[in-house]
Amino acid sequence: MPKLGSTARRALVEDILLLVCGVRVALLWDYWHVDGVEDGGDSDGWSSAGSGTLQLSQVLSFLTELRQSQPDAAPLVALCVGPSLFIVCSDALSRKLQQDVQSENLDVELVAVDAYLPAPRMCSADERRTVCTRLQELGAGLLEVMSSRPPAHSQTGPLVRLPCPQPATLMVAVHGWLLEYPIIYCHCAQISPPSADSAATCEPRREGAGAATCLGGQTLTVCVVTATRAAAEHRVCSFSLSADGDAMDSLERPSVSAWWQMMRARFAVARCAAVWEKPTFRTHSQPAGTGVTL
Repeated sequence: MPKLGSTARRALVEDILLLVCGVRVALLWDYWHVDGVEDGGDSDGWSSAGSGTLQLSQVLSFLTELRQSQPDAAPLVALCVGPSLFIVCSDALSRKLQQDVQSENLDVELVAVDAYLPAPRMCSADERRTVCTRLQELGAGLLEVMSSRPPAHSQTGPLVRLPCPQPATLMVAVHGWLLEYPIIYCHCAQISPPSADSAATCEPRREGAGAATCLGGQTLTVCVVTATRAAAEHRVCSFSLSADGDAMDSLERPSVSAWWQMMRARFAVARCAAVWEKPTFRTHSQPAGTGVTL
């Protein structure tokens, strides 16, 4: 990866280790822009702006060399969902998908952040049911594609590709779901049409403006997990939740508490504990900027 700076290189190495050790199931490629991720089609405003610095072929070559030189990295593949690129542990992701597809209800909090809303709110029962169904359908499709791939030790290119889901605003929920966040933001207006009361307050929707949210001006609680390797601290992952009017400590929320227990259990596995030390959960408040997009 010659075009990655030293900071991005270091973050990539640590994140790959988190996948190999079983702490993470998937990570979002946000180290550098990559061209060639989306295989045609209309992304409805979700494609990354500007020209990419790396080509997808370079990322795939990197993964191929890594898989060939490190047996523990054999399950790593690149996953393209619409315009988003993830690096995933195929074994761990398959287990997650099988569990989620067979579940009656995903065990996460779904928060609506549509631009017409005055503030983020919990999804209604109908909205939740619709979003969960869409994610489970996508999961079933992804499982089918992954199961048709040759074994991880084969010499085939490490790439799995799915088209952008429709509506494209579902990508917000897809990101949080694949990254296993306990709080997942959702755009519900196009996925599950708003009720007659809320529809009256909807702003006209511009074509390609699916990323607009109501988070602008909101105070967010940012939850950050760090761990230490070779005496250096690394950010394992982070997610946010709306903090306005909520005095509850983040770890008192059942979804966040259960998620942190899961993460601590992963760090405690002997294979992981030999590499990572001092897993820590921290929070801080952060005002969201105006015009926030996801």
